[in-house]
Amino acid sequence: MPTIKDVAQLAGVSPALVSRVLNNKSGVSDSTRTKIQAAIKQLNYFPNQNARALNKGNLSAIGVILPNLITPYFSSIISGIETIATKHDVQVVLNSSAFDQAKEMAALDTLIEQRYQSVFLFTTSISDHKLIEYADKVPGLVIFDRKVDQIANRCVWLDDQAAAQQMADELIKNGHRQIAVLDLPHSLLHSSRRFSYFKRALKLQGIELSSGLVEQTDGTIQGGEDAIYNLLASGRKFTCVACFNDATAYGATNFLIAQGKRIPSQISIIGFNDSIYSKMTVPSFHTIHTPIKKMAKYATQLAIDLAHNLTNVETIKNNCFTPHLVKNASVATAAISQD
Repeated sequence: MPTIKDVAQLAGVSPALVSRVLNNKSGVSDSTRTKIQAAIKQLNYFPNQNARALNKGNLSAIGVILPNLITPYFSSIISGIETIATKHDVQVVLNSSAFDQAKEMAALDTLIEQRYQSVFLFTTSISDHKLIEYADKVPGLVIFDRKVDQIANRCVWLDDQAAAQQMADELIKNGHRQIAVLDLPHSLLHSSRRFSYFKRALKLQGIELSSGLVEQTDGTIQGGEDAIYNLLASGRKFTCVACFNDATAYGATNFLIAQGKRIPSQISIIGFNDSIYSKMTVPSFHTIHTPIKKMAKYATQLAIDLAHNLTNVETIKNNCFTPHLVKNASVATAAISQD
């Protein structure tokens, strides 16, 4: 394992200068700082864990890495984080990665270089193997909305299988067999899981999901509108639309109504996340409640506790949260024959 002396030797500077860079202190020229940072990256050097623990200042903040900071889903996460951070007088340092692996890893490496003890990470692209490595370097690293089996006690996630089953059950119960799906990019791991579980739940009831009724979206309101336009233009029959987030459901609902479609008497619709979008249409639409804020508060508390050695990671049993169906006014008995 490389040492601070190895970094100093490679950069051609003294260990003291390397230490100043690692502690983000002044007194180092930009060119020298760049050389040292390059050497740190080349050697994959991380400060000694015990030495970091002695720096109490690093316990006064939590680093947060999220793909997005403004949508209702991620705003709920931030609200949950801030609630717990404020309670413990811990500063929240936000990083936006835009679902870019390079940005996620750069943010992580910077937080580690600056000796953060608590990190809240939402990532869909960093490999399990790499996350396990990071968990060894950050005592309070917690991974949100994803389960990595080897470090499951550092992960907080939703039971996507239960969520998909609840969606399928509600539609099947109301006689729907011609089911359209507004899918999300499968680069989002939870989206891939939800689609697979939903398809499996339908198949177990003898319903084959038609590929012609599956539209990929970017997860936005406009994406929902575009997807429904494509489905209507295709001429394919469908009695309901299952959406894997509320933004696409909102866009789809508004577009259908604008086209003179009656919801739910002609077409039923169901969303996912129980966000404000589900209450903004007339009628309001069914959705799956995901306790995102509660999950974020739990994950933040876990990160802080681990960083302060207030809990033993080995004793943590289950960080999986359960969703439930919220019935509003957008699902009714299937309107056309199922021939």
